[in-house]
Amino acid sequence: MITDVSERKLARAQKQVQILEQMIEDKTRELFITQEELRSAKEYFESIIRSMQDLLIVLRPEGTIQSVNERAVSLLGYQHEDELIGQFITKVLNDQEGFHELFLNVDDLEGPFNQRESSFIGKAGNSFPVLLSGSTLRDKKGKSCGLVLLALDIQERKILEQQLLQAQKMESIGQLAAGMAHEINTPIQFIGDNTRFLQEAFCELQPVLDHSTTLVETTESGSISIKSLDGIANAVKTADLPYLSEEIPKAIAQTLEGVERVSSIVRAMKEFSHPGVEGKTSADINSLIDNTIVVSRNEWKYVADIKTEFAPDLPQITCFAGQLSQVFLNLIVNAAHAIAEIVEGKDNETGTIRIATRIDNQWLEISVCDTGGGIPEQIRDKIFDPFFTTKPVGTGTGQGLALVHDIVVEKHQGTIVVESSPDMGTTFLLRLPINPVLEDSLQERMDTQNEHSTAHMKAIEV
Repeated sequence: MITDVSERKLARAQKQVQILEQMIEDKTRELFITQEELRSAKEYFESIIRSMQDLLIVLRPEGTIQSVNERAVSLLGYQHEDELIGQFITKVLNDQEGFHELFLNVDDLEGPFNQRESSFIGKAGNSFPVLLSGSTLRDKKGKSCGLVLLALDIQERKILEQQLLQAQKMESIGQLAAGMAHEINTPIQFIGDNTRFLQEAFCELQPVLDHSTTLVETTESGSISIKSLDGIANAVKTADLPYLSEEIPKAIAQTLEGVERVSSIVRAMKEFSHPGVEGKTSADINSLIDNTIVVSRNEWKYVADIKTEFAPDLPQITCFAGQLSQVFLNLIVNAAHAIAEIVEGKDNETGTIRIATRIDNQWLEISVCDTGGGIPEQIRDKIFDPFFTTKPVGTGTGQGLALVHDIVVEKHQGTIVVESSPDMGTTFLLRLPINPVLEDSLQERMDTQNEHSTAHMKAIEV
């Protein structure tokens, strides 16, 4: 009896062991499958990251690099990702556009930031432009645990943009060529007229000089004849010296004025058309506007007067000078066309274009005002759209104000405000950031944070 009970207990135990073994085998198989799936998924995502043409950089909250993809390593000129991991982002990211502010306030960053132009610094010290976007990594509690940066290399696009901008500038110059030729022709004409007058005046003075030379020679020999005195008197009378004495200085002054006028036109055209350097340079905005006024003179002189109110203490700013010259040209030509529509058919009536510059704290303001017919309210929100134009077919491409917006807002992180009233004219107010001291303070704050983060990491290692 006891034996039967024991056998039944043993049988149940063996069955339970078999069940447990089967469960362990099933779990082991499931775990193996899961591990294979995880390994496959990892390889899949790693292959995606390896195939990316964009630079991928993952940052820790303190701003150090946690991981990078192969594209980033290659473009930055490094041999292995270990050379970058653990380094602060300041090693590769330029501070020019103030992106370090993102890393100083990463906990407060709401959502992603998209497509901001910046530049990276390679191992060799070379700088190249990128289109930067990113988002904050957060844990389950919503706390920031890092930052993911995605950067698109836009070196080729920048080259194409520069070529396109230069082509548009040359197109503008081509359209202004006839007017420029006329502007140069006018002073050349009175230079020629005055030069011919001086030539004729010299011919009239030549007898006076000849007789004067003869008189000097006879005086030195001690024998002055009445004939020589009569000769010089007749020559002086024939030459009309009082008239020549009055007109020759005027002719010379007018000629020099004409030469200076031609020189200023050529100089302005040269500075306007010069492609300039690829990066930003320090430039005098007042001078850029003056040159553009000279270049565009034939576009506005028949319909408007230009009045300038330049701030004398205007500082130079870091900018794309050639691009801003194109902005000023487009605004002046637009203002002239707006005024032309109002004064057309009205004899001797002209409008006014006012251009002013001033400083407003950390901003440089340029206002371009005209007395044209204004912009209808229903199209004001469209004027910066590419290819939008109210001009007849063949007279407008719709690129002028779109280019203005791109250069001021996108290229210079500035702003544009448009104020317009029917029959009262239009004002374009451009605001460009002056080189702020902010970059230095940001760098100092980043360096301080870097020191604290480094000390904290060393403490953890110890």
